[in-house]
Amino acid sequence: MTKKVTFFALLFVAVAVVGFSFTLKIGTIIPTDTPWNHAPGKLGVMWNAISEGLIDFKVYAGGIVGDEPDLVRKARIGQLDGAALSGTGLDQIDHDLLVMSLPLFYDNYDEVEHVVNAIAEDLDRILNEKTFVLIGWTTAGWVHLFGKKMIVSPDDLMTQRIIVGAEDEPILRTWRAMGFDAGRGFPRRNSRFCKTKE
Repeated sequence: MTKKVTFFALLFVAVAVVGFSFTLKIGTIIPTDTPWNHAPGKLGVMWNAISEGLIDFKVYAGGIVGDEPDLVRKARIGQLDGAALSGTGLDQIDHDLLVMSLPLFYDNYDEVEHVVNAIAEDLDRILNEKTFVLIGWTTAGWVHLFGKKMIVSPDDLMTQRIIVGAEDEPILRTWRAMGFDAGRGFPRRNSRFCKTKE
């Protein structure tokens, strides 16, 4: 078994609004009633208090306003004010942001924190150039990879086929660029990753 960390980044489209109250509309694929979905709501409560009631948050969770490419598109055209995105959504903004989701790159949260701190200015610059403002990073835990044979090292994984979610084209490209045998999964009634198309 090996793993990669899953990040979510809370981003806003860069706009200037002064002097009147408004509600920020935030989209995410994060399921409702999870700790990760509660975080933007808690941030909204804090901002509401700091702004003396001028700023409110409305979080559209569970993908009800679309998948991550939809969230990025809707933020760009103004239908949303921001989004909490994983690597799939960040890749829609700029391919370089996929560095946050590289498989087999981190061994523990200390390494994650070190990398995030080391490249924070670069990440901010990339997002700002694309008219997004980073509010914060969070992790959603580790993605564990299981195989029919024991996986102790990347070399062990080289001998097995990796199935990636059909919507995770950037992750598929990344696995293949590193020399792994990766293919797409496709949705079925009870599982997103149970068969391959290629």
